[in-house]
Amino acid sequence: VLRSNGASYEDPRFLADGRVLLSKSTPQGDGSQRPDLYLWDPRRGTVRRITHGASIRNADPAADGHTAYAVRCHGGACDLVAVSLIDGRVTTILAGDPTTSYYRPRVRPGSSELVVSVHDSTRWRLAVVDTRSRALRYFAPGDSVNRYDASWLSPTEIVAVSEAGGVPNLELLNIATGGAALITRLTGAAVAPEPN
Repeated sequence: VLRSNGASYEDPRFLADGRVLLSKSTPQGDGSQRPDLYLWDPRRGTVRRITHGASIRNADPAADGHTAYAVRCHGGACDLVAVSLIDGRVTTILAGDPTTSYYRPRVRPGSSELVVSVHDSTRWRLAVVDTRSRALRYFAPGDSVNRYDASWLSPTEIVAVSEAGGVPNLELLNIATGGAALITRLTGAAVAPEPN
């Protein structure tokens, strides 16, 4: 486990060139901690800090290797943001507020879109966001079920957590047809799917 100053690096996301994007809670000097992004190069054995006190979580790198999409949580809400992996600059894509928060964006392979979980004060829903135009469109099979923790299986298929049966289970969603099919049927819970 890669560690620094007693804190573990978390949430590894791999770039095409073999580098790994990580997050870590970083001391702020006043006794508080905030999550920041780091870039680990296993070949060189180096770790470079990307952000400083930015409160960045759940980052996912874009195919260009220069940008990551993440959430920035502060003041009771979580924004959807773009982070430059070159200079650490953070740009708001969609601002959260006390009734709307974003969580765990995942970049759609080969496109400018991502899927993100959105809490809108009543439930968790999935939305597809075009990072260029900042347009958001909700995706749901026409019900009021909580859905979150989405990841792309293909350009049209998403695996996500669904609470359709009252317990968090994995569900396969087709954004082209609107179809949904449960993958697991556990009495415990299945969360945070990541296809390999």
